Amino acid sequence: MANMLDYVNAHGDMGFDSLPFNEIDNIIFTQLVHLPLEKALPYGEATLPLEQIAEALAHLETDSPLAVMLRKRLELLRLTGASLRFGGLVFRRFVDEVSHEDETQFCAVTALLPGGEKVIAFRGTDLTLAGWKEDFNMAYASPVPAQAKAVAYLTGAAAGREGPLIVLGHSKGGNLAVYASIHCPQAVRRRIRAVYTNDGPGLMPEDTALPAYAEMTPRIHSFLPQNSLVGLLLQQHEPYTVVHSRAIGVFEHDPFSWQVEGAAFVRRDSLSFTSQVTDATLDAWLRQISPESRQLFVDTLYSIVAATEATTLGGLVRSGYRSARKMLDAARDIPADVRQELMRCIGLLFSAGTESLTTAAREALLRGEKEKT
Repeated sequence: MANMLDYVNAHGDMGFDSLPFNEIDNIIFTQLVHLPLEKALPYGEATLPLEQIAEALAHLETDSPLAVMLRKRLELLRLTGASLRFGGLVFRRFVDEVSHEDETQFCAVTALLPGGEKVIAFRGTDLTLAGWKEDFNMAYASPVPAQAKAVAYLTGAAAGREGPLIVLGHSKGGNLAVYASIHCPQAVRRRIRAVYTNDGPGLMPEDTALPAYAEMTPRIHSFLPQNSLVGLLLQQHEPYTVVHSRAIGVFEHDPFSWQVEGAAFVRRDSLSFTSQVTDATLDAWLRQISPESRQLFVDTLYSIVAATEATTLGGLVRSGYRSARKMLDAARDIPADVRQELMRCIGLLFSAGTESLTTAAREALLRGEKEKT
């Protein structure tokens, strides 16, 4: 089966006038924004065609074992940069901000399509621990800093030339795309033609209860792989489309594993049994613990990881035994009352998981009996 790289090989000679923007173009932009564009495109109002960005990044070193995704994205950049469809597209307004003090990671870029449309692409979580912590903060806070920045970025990107807007992202980038689209000024919201969230976490209930969310719902396109985990966090947008991934388990989060036929993803009828149980478990668990307990849970776990003084996942892995020792020492120093609340939350998670698994198994058994009759 094919993936997004095969799509570029097959359709890269077609302009957007003959093949309109589609869901595979969407996923391509979510990966281009993950590239180190700062090496080619200065921050701010600088503009550069994708073909020149591809030339500037052609010689990046990718020997590190942690550079698997970078190698895939550079191959995508090489193909798109050399194509008629993507090569001449101008990229601008690149922003990349990370603050460990504020627990913030935000990155976005804007691309101009030939017909006057603007594509606003938000980056998902990178390898910084600040980015991962901000993801977890979404379990109890709205907005987190990246969400507020996404609203401001979308509003700024919409200024100037009028025209339709397409807003998109993968993983946390999908969450930012939806959040920014429902919180931006109404004049901007009216111009949004489509919002794409690709295995992105959902929103807090107070956000999905907004009239602006109901207004945007028909324009929100949500894609989840059959064994989604990240995309099931918080209140997932519905309806969503389940796509077929050739990967296994959590590795299905990698959109290069998502299968493509023509200009569309290969569909699956439903999420896997495991994913459905996970979804029910997380929903039940979050209903049982207060936002204050969620914050305590997240902050405590992060404080253990932060004791290593690493700033990226790569640094955490490379330090190996030393990091493990520091985390163990930090865990021992957790106050008794905090440890008790932490264990209560973990106990509720296991209890919710057991109940969800039992319910799902019973429903599957009943469906099987009905099919027999």
